[in-house]
Amino acid sequence: MTVTPDLLRSENFAEVGQLLQQDAGLLIERWSVEAVKDQPHAHRLHHQALLDDLPRFLTELGRCLAHASERNSGNHCKPAVDHGEQRWEAGWSLGEVVRDYQLLRVVLVDHLEEKLDRSLHSHELMTIGMCLDDAIAASVDSYVRQREEFLRGLEQQRAEQDNRIKEELQRREEILRQADRHKNEFLATLSHELRNPLAPLRNVVGVLELHETSDPVIVQIREIIQRQVQQMVRLVDDLTDVSRIAQGKIELRKEQLSLSAVLDQVVQSANPILEAQQHKLHVNLTREPLWLEGDPARLAQIFLNLLNNSAKYTDSGGQVWLEAERDGDQAVVRVRDNGIGIDPPMLPHIFEMFTQAEWSLNRSQGGLGIGLTLVRRLVDLHSGTITAHSAGRNQGSEFTVLLPLLPDGQPS
Repeated sequence: MTVTPDLLRSENFAEVGQLLQQDAGLLIERWSVEAVKDQPHAHRLHHQALLDDLPRFLTELGRCLAHASERNSGNHCKPAVDHGEQRWEAGWSLGEVVRDYQLLRVVLVDHLEEKLDRSLHSHELMTIGMCLDDAIAASVDSYVRQREEFLRGLEQQRAEQDNRIKEELQRREEILRQADRHKNEFLATLSHELRNPLAPLRNVVGVLELHETSDPVIVQIREIIQRQVQQMVRLVDDLTDVSRIAQGKIELRKEQLSLSAVLDQVVQSANPILEAQQHKLHVNLTREPLWLEGDPARLAQIFLNLLNNSAKYTDSGGQVWLEAERDGDQAVVRVRDNGIGIDPPMLPHIFEMFTQAEWSLNRSQGGLGIGLTLVRRLVDLHSGTITAHSAGRNQGSEFTVLLPLLPDGQPS
């Protein structure tokens, strides 16, 4: 007679089935020992094997083997489904689940043959194997279904979190844009309003200069007013330039020019403040002509600002250097000093708006902290770069500007 699944499902194995129901707990103990031996480092061993649906599964399996009607209904697969869910919740791997069913098959056959004191018949072995295969399929399907549901939930949570983060970033970006716009509008308004009282003050200074006097007090007062008005004019000019650049309203009047000519003009303009501070200026410019395309007024503004910055933050009688050379297709200009220097934590922020070293705030020429911001933006407009370096406080500072030279190295 040909053995078929239907034939095996129609047969009853009362003796085997009753023994499985009777010894379910003992089988679990034997299985646990074999499981530890087989995979001593498996994650599942951290859980109590008896506190799940495996004993119930063995009891139902015994009932199904004893009664063909129970087997055809697949009742033994129901605890296997719960068993698969529990294995997922307990953190077992799928490989561990399948491997444990394989171990259970071996333990189950060994136990039955020991108890029956005989070898199992072929139909008994095939039926037990078929029932176990059905249970494994149900358990694995349940395990995988739970895992996929978990992963879908995890993916949904991740998507929701990504959306929340994206919305929050967009909200903050809009807040920053509005804040930046309000800042630029404020700077533009401030610089405009400050110019109004400056004009009559400059006129007053001009009138005072026309009246000669021998009174030293009057002369001193006039010089103080003149110096402070000039400082205010410079600050307002910086505010206006920063505001215009931020709003994209500044236009460079570029032309082909010699960098040395610009730097010569800068040296002449910087001499008064350097001499007032009794600084020694060392100028070292390459004799090679460095031709580039740029706005001469704005380029002069860049390097004059850097020289004034060095003079401002170097104690009286200090040393200031201005150097220029070629490096490939770029002009390199360095402005360095032996002044108060810059703390390393400040270096990444030195070109940000309103940034000043803490100890510089006590200096009378501290300014608004926008000079270097303006310098960087003007350098950017010339397709160049600027970097700052300092070994630390009282170690001096160095600013390096790189500007692209004309392709042929000379004007067309």
